Amino acid sequence: LAEAARAHDVVYCIEPLSRVETPVLNTVAEAAALVDRIGSPALRTMFDLSAASQTEAQPVEQVLARHLATGHVAHVQLNDRNRRGPGQGDTPVAPVLRVLRDAGYSGWIALEPFDYHPEPLACAAASTAYVRGAWEALT
Repeated sequence: LAEAARAHDVVYCIEPLSRVETPVLNTVAEAAALVDRIGSPALRTMFDLSAASQTEAQPVEQVLARHLATGHVAHVQLNDRNRRGPGQGDTPVAPVLRVLRDAGYSGWIALEPFDYHPEPLACAAASTAYVRGAWEALT
């Protein structure tokens, strides 16, 4: 997979998920260790706020900061641990955005709800407005 990604000039990201979703890779450290074992620049990991909030032993912003600093994280997904959009639960987003800003992260940030409450377009609008507002409050 890493060779195919490199041949097509893309980066493939390994996504650690919660223990409810998989018994395979549950922490960013586990995904980063797999990336290191394979040793290809075309293979990195990603940070999923919902999964990290359910699985990581340390505060998620500390986990993200550590793995951004090592160059492992190439993609970020924001969502709430309740599987709704960011801002639709009690998972703090501002500390994660602060880490991204302070690290000079310039990669993709995706909003990834699974429960589109109250309906898909309203969920997208509310999630986008929440993240934009939280980002602007940092500056």
